[in-house]
Amino acid sequence: MRFRAYRFTVEFQWGIISRMAGSSKTSPSYLFPPPTTVIGALARNLAVQMRKGESAYRELFREIVNGLYAISFKVINVLPSPYTDISRLIAIGNRGGYTYPSPKIPDKSFDVPATGKVYYSSADGNPPRIEYALVFSEDSEIIKYNRFTENIWKINRLGAKESLVSVIEVNETDAEFLQINKEKTQWAFPKKLLKTELGEGYKIFKYFWVEEYVDPLRLELTLPESFYSYKYSYEYRTLFVIPRPKMLDGESLPISIETFPDYAVFKVEGETIVGRKQSGA
Repeated sequence: MRFRAYRFTVEFQWGIISRMAGSSKTSPSYLFPPPTTVIGALARNLAVQMRKGESAYRELFREIVNGLYAISFKVINVLPSPYTDISRLIAIGNRGGYTYPSPKIPDKSFDVPATGKVYYSSADGNPPRIEYALVFSEDSEIIKYNRFTENIWKINRLGAKESLVSVIEVNETDAEFLQINKEKTQWAFPKKLLKTELGEGYKIFKYFWVEEYVDPLRLELTLPESFYSYKYSYEYRTLFVIPRPKMLDGESLPISIETFPDYAVFKVEGETIVGRKQSGA
């Protein structure tokens, strides 16, 4: 089987709001947009291209995941700073026998919850940037019959509507499947593959962040009807290691990994990206 990779660099305007699924209305934000958020942004653009509504997003999400063998990201120069502030939001619901929002009772149509946000500063003086990579089988219908590269260019937000981004570079290239199980990488990968000689203890975490995401490569192709259900969110969550970028007064460290039987290593333009194995590999 042959593989195609799409590498693209995203520039962030200020940071992100990407709420953790299953949390309360005052939930914190992820430090970085989860892989499912990136797939969702692509599904939205494909739906617009096909002149379909929001109801088509889930089916397009399935189609993307169906041919997807790897998705990861590399932090180029982002230093995230999580914080919480007060945001005025429309409060939808039934309270006291009234349905809100209501133009007759505007003062009770709003709520002011604390909202988790992440501000991005730069490690090198350039705008905050993250690079993403997606690896598909070459015969995937979603990339054969759609203007896939064009839809990557059209990504304009990752997360909430305030999380504005610009795609500044897109590159379509070949990806090579490697028959190895030990490698080093600077791209995000599942934490259970971590193999390092740095020793135990807190010092190791100066080289990477750890976040819990829904891993799209582990999803069943028949996703549950309640896409954001409690069961869905927790059943497929995986801890991910995100290597830190090179700092002005230091340097980044490629992290050693050792893959399990259901994981694979892909080389994309000389860089190592972890994905899933094809059937029978």
